[in-house]
Amino acid sequence: MTSKEAKGLLNFSGIPYKEFRFSGTCHGTGKGFPHVEGSYKTVRYGQLDYFYKGEEEVDGWKKIYEYRQQGCACTPSLYITIYVPEKYWERAKELLGEAPIRREIPKHSGSCA
Repeated sequence: MTSKEAKGLLNFSGIPYKEFRFSGTCHGTGKGFPHVEGSYKTVRYGQLDYFYKGEEEVDGWKKIYEYRQQGCACTPSLYITIYVPEKYWERAKELLGEAPIRREIPKHSGSCA
């Protein structure tokens, strides 16, 4: 399931959510929601972020979707995560089938050159 599909199901069911989307370099898991701790510029992709993934539960919100595409020399990392309020957790799990959904795309093999 893609993040777009997950958001569509949540929207259709009236379940509020918070989405976080970053492209750049992940520096691990930080406290609270996912957040940016700085940025840097590249020739190929322009400005990218130094970011931290968030905790599983934050102030009454729970992570229901997480996507991470590992970056390499030719492509920045991509991170997308969606949180729902705890009171909607069971309903969101029913809609999405499995929860939390976690997808990780590893670095490609071979040369970036």
